[in-house]
Amino acid sequence: MNRAEKRRQQKLAEKAAKKAKRPPSSSSPFPERPAGIIDQSLSLALQHLIGGRSAQAERLYTKILEAEPKQPVALHFLGVIARQRGNNFLSVDLISKALAIDPDYAEAHNNLGTAFKHLGRLAEAVASHDKAISINPDNASAHFNHGNVFYQLGRLNEAVTSYHKALAIKPEYVEAHCNLGITLQNQENYDLAAASYQKALAIKPDFAKAHYNLGTLLQHRGQFNDAIARYDLSGLEISRIKSLECLYALEMYDEFYLSIDKLIKAGTKSPYVAAISAFASQQLNRADSYPFCKNPMDFVRMYEKPVGLDDDDGFLRRLGDELKSRAIDWEPTGKTTHNGFQSPSNLFINPMGLLAELETIIKENIENYRSEFSSESFDFIKFMPRKLALEGWAVRFLQGGHQTGHIHPGGWLSGVFYLQVPKICDQDEGSIEFGLWGYNYPILDNNFPRKRYYPKNGNLVLFPSSLFHRTIPFHSDEERTCVAFDLMPAKFAMADFANV
Repeated sequence: MNRAEKRRQQKLAEKAAKKAKRPPSSSSPFPERPAGIIDQSLSLALQHLIGGRSAQAERLYTKILEAEPKQPVALHFLGVIARQRGNNFLSVDLISKALAIDPDYAEAHNNLGTAFKHLGRLAEAVASHDKAISINPDNASAHFNHGNVFYQLGRLNEAVTSYHKALAIKPEYVEAHCNLGITLQNQENYDLAAASYQKALAIKPDFAKAHYNLGTLLQHRGQFNDAIARYDLSGLEISRIKSLECLYALEMYDEFYLSIDKLIKAGTKSPYVAAISAFASQQLNRADSYPFCKNPMDFVRMYEKPVGLDDDDGFLRRLGDELKSRAIDWEPTGKTTHNGFQSPSNLFINPMGLLAELETIIKENIENYRSEFSSESFDFIKFMPRKLALEGWAVRFLQGGHQTGHIHPGGWLSGVFYLQVPKICDQDEGSIEFGLWGYNYPILDNNFPRKRYYPKNGNLVLFPSSLFHRTIPFHSDEERTCVAFDLMPAKFAMADFANV
């Protein structure tokens, strides 16, 4: 929470506290104190929250609710604390209770929308921000958050409009300038995008995300030295990794390997570094010094009959039907899905029913995978997370659907579970191809490793998250449906990518 945001929330909280002022009930923990104690406690709790002392704030808000169970400000900010801790289900519940008491609480609608966004419930997020804006059209944060949801929905023109509205209200809103730049960059309006990043940096010269995103734009344009300079200014972990791509493109191979050595010494364990290191080393016929996963092509496993899968009761069909009923986006922005749908949410947040069954199947097979390679000593196996936290999403391809080559830099071990694979005439159609090349890395030797696998209904494939993979387009009228997922590292050190 930046300073301007803290000041804004403090003013809104004080205003809402006055509106919600009530005398303490007979069960109040402050029986001897004056009636204004609730307001004083709300103010003190907010000071704790602004100061980063969320535990103290939480205790005060809880005491306030003991005195006034229908105190909307306390409910709202307990919901904000829950969201900050990643518990978006609890956040939605608490903020919804606040709004049931005070339906015109604009900031609560705004924060409810953000919680919905993190849950992937994007239509509800849009509605919540709409409501916040209808109550308070001058709420720059609500317009900004509106833009973030529109961006995730791929409604980029509406995102641009929302960011402009936020900036009309608050011209020095650096996050809005930056996210406007990201959106314009996705629309290939590169000059306007660069101007937005520069405006953000004029306001906040050390804004790491703006330096990073300007670096990605310069790298895309082939201005690799300028991109490296921007990455250096950002100081982010991901920037050091992106600089590797630039050094390789510039044929500065000694500097490339010196940079990898620095990442090794820093203890960086990154699938992204592993990907570029493996490809560059193969192309240059040099030993791959990065210890994440040696010879990643050897660690792909296709399970035709995954442990725990029983389709006698139509599990695959029923799960496929359930996923079709969920919110799912067409060719979502920033993803590699073409001519298909992809769900925005993590399917494995509190999964129930069929998804809970699928989670169990995946975890059992991950343990078998771990056991198979337990004798290996490199990082991918040695530091594979013991806590099996999965992040998953559904993908539905129509005729011609496919995914372009990519890795999962936020994961550790990745996988795909196939629910419906169309019948095809050409064996390669609909297959999944693994290889070392991707992201338009310069190719010196076209003879780099790649291999295709041909999945069927009920198959499961597991592979290192550092390995590039793509799907081959198919021409059947049937859909191709799968659940892709990552086993997430216990602590992911890299900063966010250029996403809003």
